Amino acid sequence: MVRYLLLSILLFTVLSACSSKEADMEMTSTPANEDAGSVSDNVYWVLEVAIKAGEFDNFKELMGEMVEATQANEANTLNYQWAISEDGQSCHIYERYANSAAAMTHLGAFGEKFAERFMATVEPTRFVVYGNPNSEVKEALSGFGAAFMAPFGGFARQ
Repeated sequence: MVRYLLLSILLFTVLSACSSKEADMEMTSTPANEDAGSVSDNVYWVLEVAIKAGEFDNFKELMGEMVEATQANEANTLNYQWAISEDGQSCHIYERYANSAAAMTHLGAFGEKFAERFMATVEPTRFVVYGNPNSEVKEALSGFGAAFMAPFGGFARQ
């Protein structure tokens, strides 16, 4: 019961944060045919999940749907990669977005289409967000227990 209450609160937080995304996207998103923005605009994360007992097949099917939907509908999703452990019990999901607006677009689609089924198949174990997410992204992801890491040094090659 507590788990469903937390899921409800989480979905409300994500959907509330995304409620004005269309208006915000018109002003802040990068069109797919333009440069994806500077690396400093990128928002990316690694979500680590434990797959619940007996849920691997459901998780695998859902992963396929999520990857297909993200690739088809979210041009400013730069990376969307899932890696499974040898024993099939844990998965790391790496997601990178051109900017905060693109991350919010993804979170809105996730909340509407996949969140409930996703949470029924996994237990999140770690969630680390990197880059310079805006306050809207931080608020939306805080509901997932995200830890935020700010850029400190280094470089990225294109």
